[in-house]
Amino acid sequence: AQPSLLTASASAADTRFTRAPLATGPQSRLCTEVLPGTHRQELPRERYDERLFLRTDLPENEALLRSAVHVDLEPGDVLLFHARLFHAASRNHTRDTKYSVVASYRRLDNLPVPGTRSAQLD
Repeated sequence: AQPSLLTASASAADTRFTRAPLATGPQSRLCTEVLPGTHRQELPRERYDERLFLRTDLPENEALLRSAVHVDLEPGDVLLFHARLFHAASRNHTRDTKYSVVASYRRLDNLPVPGTRSAQLD
């Protein structure tokens, strides 16, 4: 099953994410998917669900969903991407623990959305 792909809100325009895996394993456990170029797109709110995930039931989202690229990372690899890039990692379908380091960077004047995990760490 294809994972839902999400994006950050427009307020995350200056935020970057880093993901670095700490173990090797099957794609079903470690794979991240991205939709190239989507960090430059503005989509109407109707194309997202209530949790701001890209809706998979809309015909107008089909081309975006088909453009998904699997990013296979090995220990020592680092994936840097803009917070507005549609991205996802499917759930771990193995008994092995998925270890990775995830960090985000933002300008000091780009405050986290209140009530989010990022706001709790500020």
